[in-house]
Amino acid sequence: MVPSYILKADRAEKHLHDLKVTIGQWAETHPYEVRRGFKGKRDARYLRFTSSPPLELGTMAADFIYNLRSGLDHLMADLVPSAQRCSVYFPIYFQGVWEDPVTGENERCTKQRGRWRSDTANLRPEAAAILKSLQPPEGARQRDEGVHALLLLNRISNTDRHQRLPVLFTALKGFRLLWQDPQGNQHIAPTATGIPADDLRVLQNGAELGFPPGSRNVQVAGAPVVAVRIPDPPRDIEIPGAFDQALHAYRMRVVGPLSPYVHRPGGGNRNASPRL
Repeated sequence: MVPSYILKADRAEKHLHDLKVTIGQWAETHPYEVRRGFKGKRDARYLRFTSSPPLELGTMAADFIYNLRSGLDHLMADLVPSAQRCSVYFPIYFQGVWEDPVTGENERCTKQRGRWRSDTANLRPEAAAILKSLQPPEGARQRDEGVHALLLLNRISNTDRHQRLPVLFTALKGFRLLWQDPQGNQHIAPTATGIPADDLRVLQNGAELGFPPGSRNVQVAGAPVVAVRIPDPPRDIEIPGAFDQALHAYRMRVVGPLSPYVHRPGGGNRNASPRL
């Protein structure tokens, strides 16, 4: 029998495929335009987003997240003795959660330490060591969470439990500006005003576009950036890229190393690793 945590990943991949197709179809509608305006007395051009991503993307994203997060819990249940299976959760806490509480520590961290001890008490030492290696670096929640796919997965999952996932059109990347000069010659360039030199390839809604005086038939082309917005602290997670990373981490960093330590329903370890 194929383990449920493998089936969960397969189902998540199907939702991810559907999400990519829907994003691609929406992007093909060219949901942005160049609008003319004035900056003081100067003629100017601005990027304007003309439509939002389809509402069903929120449901697709939530289905993907649910399957991966619950798949982690299914895996954790297979790592512990059968009597403990209904009470454990896959830990995504912080580096050092297995250590004793420190003076002045907040209540949340102390509770997570207790949860870690109870959920991992009966694990094989090798499995516990792997789980330790998967915990996000201390402070990642504030500083560099973008490098840890499991932490992002957990944060999006927590958001999904309480509200519909907000899916937004946040930027235009890899853009090109196209225009004709007064003589009718066509020009293409990745240039815009008011944008840092190291970020010339990304435009936000309302950004001023830098065209020479007298330009005609001005246009902009690029790839819309779609993101899930999560709170506390607010952050936009670009999809489907972040989801690709989460699915890869699930299969290669979690299931692959831990599968040798799962138990058979009747006890003992599986003789063969499941497909990833």
